[in-house]
Amino acid sequence: MNVNDFINPYDRELMLFIVELFFKLPNYTPKAKIEFLATLGEICSRNVELTNPSKKKIEYMCRIEGSNDFFIDVDYILIEPNEKYSLEVK
Repeated sequence: MNVNDFINPYDRELMLFIVELFFKLPNYTPKAKIEFLATLGEICSRNVELTNPSKKKIEYMCRIEGSNDFFIDVDYILIEPNEKYSLEVK
């Protein structure tokens, strides 16, 4: 869809777009909450496990947005098929 499709939508295209959002948006909700229990000024780390259940390699470009209190040491992750990767968040 382009901008004009949103400004002057046809019912059919708009309905297809809504159905697509209905099925895709739940995949973006967090699966877990990570709690950092530390003393002020102390560096604390937690691991986030990423899994690749597919038959193809998955590549991630990593960055943390928001607070500068959190950081990761890697910018790029490659996970082979049916493998797991443990990402350390500090």
